[in-house]
Amino acid sequence: MLFTWGRDRHKTVAPILSRLEEMAQELKSVQEEEHQRRKGQLVIALVILVVSVATSFIIFNHSGTAPAIAEPGVIAIAETGSGSVPIDITARFDGQSHGSTKAVLAITSGGSPGSRAEVIVIVCGDLQNGLSISDRNSGPLPLKPLPGSPGDFDSQLGDHARCSFVTVSPFAFQVVLIFNSPQALASIADERILYALPGITTLLPHTPLGKLDARPWPTGTTVNVRLTRAPQDFSLDAAIPSIQEGGLLSWDYVAGAKGSPLEYRISGVLLDRQDEAQNRTFVAGVIAGVAGAALIWAVDLSAAIFLPRRKSRRSSSTA
Repeated sequence: MLFTWGRDRHKTVAPILSRLEEMAQELKSVQEEEHQRRKGQLVIALVILVVSVATSFIIFNHSGTAPAIAEPGVIAIAETGSGSVPIDITARFDGQSHGSTKAVLAITSGGSPGSRAEVIVIVCGDLQNGLSISDRNSGPLPLKPLPGSPGDFDSQLGDHARCSFVTVSPFAFQVVLIFNSPQALASIADERILYALPGITTLLPHTPLGKLDARPWPTGTTVNVRLTRAPQDFSLDAAIPSIQEGGLLSWDYVAGAKGSPLEYRISGVLLDRQDEAQNRTFVAGVIAGVAGAALIWAVDLSAAIFLPRRKSRRSSSTA
C-alpha cells in the first residue's frame, strides 16, 4: 500500500517538477534575450552619445573662430623734384572682391601745368606679390624693384626689399591707376568679416632710394580712402582708424609730409550668415540635449546589464 502511494506521489510530483524546470528555462531564456536586447540598446546609446558629442563640439568650435588677416602692406605716393603744391589722393577698394585686392587710385595735381612732376607709386608688403598696375589712359605699367642698399628699412615702407614701384610720366592733371593683387582684402569666419586695407602713405624725408629721385608728397595733401561695394548685409562693428557716422566706410584727412595710417581695418557682421550661425547654435544645443539623454540611457542600461551579473557572481561565490 505504501509502495503504491509513493509511486502515485512520484507520478503527481514529477510533472510539476518538469513544468517548473521548463518555466525556469523559459525565464532564463527570456532573461538572456532581455540581456542581449539591453546590450544592443547600450551600443545604440553609446553610438548616439559619441556622434552627438562630436557633432555639437564641431559646431560650437566652428562658431567660435574669429577672422584673422595678415598685414595688408602699404601704398606710398611720392613725387620727383621738389614740388610744394598739394595733391589730392583718393583710393577706392572693392569690398566685393574680398578674396583678392582690387582698387582704383586717383591722384589729382594742383598748380599750373609747368609745376606738375612725375608721380611715383611704391607698393610694399604682400600686396606687391603678383600685383598688376594699369594706368587708365596708357595701359599696364611695369613694376620695378625699389632701389637702395640691402637691409634698408623704415617705419613707413618697412623692408625695402619687399617693395616695388611704378613711375607715371609726365604727371598729368589726374592719374588714375587700377590695382589687381591676389592678396586677400578680407577674412571671413562664420558670420564675421574683417577687412584690412593697405595704408596710403608717403616717404619719410630723406628716405634713401639709391638714384631714384623721389620726395614725400607736399604738406597739405588730402587723402580719401574708401571701401566700396561692401556686402548688402554687412553691419559695421568697429573701424581702425575710427570713421565718422553717415553710412560710408570712408576716411578723410589732410596729410603732412610724414604720411598717414599704415593700414585701415573694418570689422563687422554679415547678417545673413549671422542668422545661419544662430540656427547652427540652436541645432548644436538640441544635439547636446540628445547627447545628455543618450548618456542617461547608457548609464541606466549599464546598471541593468552589469549589476545583476555582479550580484549573481557574489551569490555563486557565497554558495
